[in-house]
Amino acid sequence: MIRLFVIVSLAFTLFAVSDAFAQEDANTYFRKGWSAYGMGNYETAIVNLGKAIELNPKHALAYFYRGRCKSEIKDYKLAIEDFDKAIELEPGYAMAYFDRSQARNILGDAKGSEADIAKAQELDASLLANVEPTKKEENKPEPAKVEPTAKPEVAKVEPIPPDKKNEGEPAVAKNPDKKASDISQKAKALNLLDLMAKQGVVPDKIIPKKEIEAEELYNSAKKKMHTRLHPEFGSTVKAFGYDEALKDIEKSIALNPKNAQAYLLRADIRGMIAYRDGGDDSAISVGLDDIEKALKLNPNYAEAYYQRGVTRRYTGDIQGALADMNKSLELTEKRNVDTREALSFLRASYERRAEMKSENIGDYKSAIKDFDKAIELDIKIRPDDHRYPTAYESRGKAKLKIGDYRGALADLETAYNHNPNATYLNSLLPYINEAKSHIK
Repeated sequence: MIRLFVIVSLAFTLFAVSDAFAQEDANTYFRKGWSAYGMGNYETAIVNLGKAIELNPKHALAYFYRGRCKSEIKDYKLAIEDFDKAIELEPGYAMAYFDRSQARNILGDAKGSEADIAKAQELDASLLANVEPTKKEENKPEPAKVEPTAKPEVAKVEPIPPDKKNEGEPAVAKNPDKKASDISQKAKALNLLDLMAKQGVVPDKIIPKKEIEAEELYNSAKKKMHTRLHPEFGSTVKAFGYDEALKDIEKSIALNPKNAQAYLLRADIRGMIAYRDGGDDSAISVGLDDIEKALKLNPNYAEAYYQRGVTRRYTGDIQGALADMNKSLELTEKRNVDTREALSFLRASYERRAEMKSENIGDYKSAIKDFDKAIELDIKIRPDDHRYPTAYESRGKAKLKIGDYRGALADLETAYNHNPNATYLNSLLPYINEAKSHIK
C-alpha cells in the first residue's frame, strides 16, 4: 500500500514538474513572439506564439497577440478566431474585445463590432475615453489618415455593403455564442500586468516591466486614434483623441525606444494632427523621421515601407517613393495571404505604384502592367462585380498616351458605365471622345 502511495505521489510530482516546464517553455516562445510583434515581424511572431499555444493551450495572451498579428497581415477571419479564444480564456480583458471589434467592423459585422466596443468600455472606460456617441446622419468626413492603409483610396479593406455580405465568409456568427456572452458578463476587468501574472510571465524576468507599461500606453494611443466604425454600417461612435494619443505614444517610446510599431503609430498621429491643423497632404511628412526609425529597427517592415512610400510621394521624392512601394509589395506578397482584405490592400498598392509611374514619371507601359495586376486582383476579390472604376480610368488614360486608342476606349467606357450618374465621371467624357476621334 505504501509502495502504491509513493508511486502515485511520484506520478503527480512528475506531472506538476512537467506542467511547470511546459509553461516556462511556452513563455519563452511567448517572449519571442512578443518581441517580433513589436518589431513588425508578424509572420515570425505568429510562428512563435503558435508554439507557445501548443505548449500551453490556455495562454490567453498568446492567442490575443497572435490575433493582432493576423489582423496586421489582414487575415481578419483567423484573427477573430484567436480573439474569440482569448476572450473565452480571459473574458475580463477589455483590449481583446476592442481588437475584435475592429476586425469585425472591417468584415462588415457592425452589430458585433459595436457590441464589442460596448463591452470594452464596460470593462475599462478609460480605453474609450475619447469616444463620443453620435447619430449616423451627423457623421462628417474625417481628414484622410496618414497611415496609408487607412486613407480612403488605399483603405485596409473595402467594407462589404449590407446587400453583399453573403458573398464572402463572415468572420463571426451574427449571434455570438451565448455561453461566451454569459461568461463575459460576470468577468472581472483585467489589465495587461494582471494577465501577465496569471500566465506566469514574470515582469523583469521574462519581459521587462517597462516594456509592459510601454505596451499599455501604445494600446491606449492606438485606441484613441482608431476608435471608430465605418459610417456605411451605421456607425455610432467616433474618436477625436489625436493630442491625447500623441502624449501616450511619446511616453510609450520613452519607456521602450526599440518598438518599431510605436514609431509608425507616432508618425501617423503627428501627420493627423498636422493635417487637422490646416496642413495639406504633404503635412504627413512630419512623421518621416519616425518612419525612418521604425525601418532602422526593422529593415523588413512592409507597412513602414508602404507608409514611407506614400509620404515620399507627397513630398515630391518620386524615385524614393517607388523604391519603397517596390519593397513593400515584395515583402507583402511573401506573406501569401489570400483573404479578401489582404488582396484588396495588394490591389491598392499596385494601383498607387501605377499612378506614380503614369502621373509622375510618364512610364506608361510599366504603369499599365501595374494597372493590369490591380484589375486582375480585383477580379479575384469580386468576381461578380470587378469593375473597379479608378483602375480602369487610369489605365485608359495611360493607354491614350501610348496610342492604344481602342484599349483606352474600352477601359474608359468601363469606368464610365460603372456609375454614369457619378458627377466626377463626367470628367472622363473628353478622354472618351479623344479615343473615339482616333478610331476610324
